[in-house]
Amino acid sequence: MDKTVLSKGINYGLILGFILALSTVYGYGVNQDFFLSPWPMIITFLSLVIVGILAIASVKKEFGGFISFKNAFSTYFVTIAIGLLISAVVGTILFNFVDPAFAESLKEKTVQKMIDTFDQYNIEMTDQMEASIDAMKNTNVYGIPQQIKSYFMGVAFSSVLGLLLALILKNNNPDEA
Repeated sequence: MDKTVLSKGINYGLILGFILALSTVYGYGVNQDFFLSPWPMIITFLSLVIVGILAIASVKKEFGGFISFKNAFSTYFVTIAIGLLISAVVGTILFNFVDPAFAESLKEKTVQKMIDTFDQYNIEMTDQMEASIDAMKNTNVYGIPQQIKSYFMGVAFSSVLGLLLALILKNNNPDEA
């Protein structure tokens, strides 16, 4: 992997991690209902796209306005891998060591919100839906194994996004073809 790609990916990954960690700390310290809203997902998605584009653009600028698909994707991948790792570590520390009771409270509120949503829209819960809610009640959704699983799922999902961004932003140097 090119040193520029790695260096820029690490730098932008740290920025992404800071943004995502700040979002988590905000939800914990300022507005705990924040976690029950769609905003964490929206912030995460927009951060992945914006910081990813900035990282690729930065490498592209270093390479004189040209970047291969491989270098664009590699830059994005390093960026999101580091950013999501920082976010996962912050979440793991917060929910498992700093305030495990908050994680339990948040899980209960999430389950109740799901049930209230079904009631609000007069949706009859199927046996499968009830089983999913029961499974959530009996699972430590913020535990370390779940955080690890969520990290890898996030990297996998984001990689698909990275493939699209790399395809859109690539610009091969015609002199090297």
